[in-house]
Amino acid sequence: MIIAGLVLMKKNPALLEKRLNAKEKEDEQKSVLVMSGLMFLAAFVAAGLCFRFGFLVLPLWLAKSGAVIFLAAYVLM
Repeated sequence: MIIAGLVLMKKNPALLEKRLNAKEKEDEQKSVLVMSGLMFLAAFVAAGLCFRFGFLVLPLWLAKSGAVIFLAAYVLM
């Protein structure tokens, strides 16, 4: 999230300012913010449980290549 924020700060500061303004007036947008916050927290819980109990173990090359692709997508935006 920090990297995404830095990229937005560099590429499109107006969009970053709009996204940081969490006081949405539309009900639909409020529900989107609530659901995205819940999904953000659930991702940390799921990752912790997965690591603790070893539900999913990816090969190291796959994890590293996914991280490189993810970062490249942000840089090239």
